[in-house]
Amino acid sequence: MHGACLEENILPFFYKRRIDAYKTFSAFKMNMDFMDRTLVVDDELDTCLMVTRHLQKMEFETDYALTVKDALSKMGKSIYDFIFLDLNLTDGSGFDLMEHMKELNLSSKIIIISAHDNESARALSMGADLFVNKPFTMKTINEALRTLNFLPN
Repeated sequence: MHGACLEENILPFFYKRRIDAYKTFSAFKMNMDFMDRTLVVDDELDTCLMVTRHLQKMEFETDYALTVKDALSKMGKSIYDFIFLDLNLTDGSGFDLMEHMKELNLSSKIIIISAHDNESARALSMGADLFVNKPFTMKTINEALRTLNFLPN
């Protein structure tokens, strides 16, 4: 999306409107490059929508997936800065997805969201950065983001 292709499509728009094209394009590109992307993976649609909407209000570019298969597909198309990941999914577990991420050498921060708090030690030992117990609040999500330096203190 970045680079010449984007430039070829956007710059003519600016030229037609007599806007300082390169200055505006640079600002546009800078915003695109620094927007944090996140993926919410949970088999409960309500949880995905609630967290996704909350993150979008804070201007995170956010996708969600309901299955391991869907999450892997999205990870193949986008690079995510952090992932909210449930452990219990319909076609596998969050642990399975974490293993796939290791194989793909993905460096996304992982925030586990799960009602199975007895799995926190295992999740953290497998590479999760944080463990958030369900049920959680949006305040808890914000605290997790602050801990991983995605929000200011």
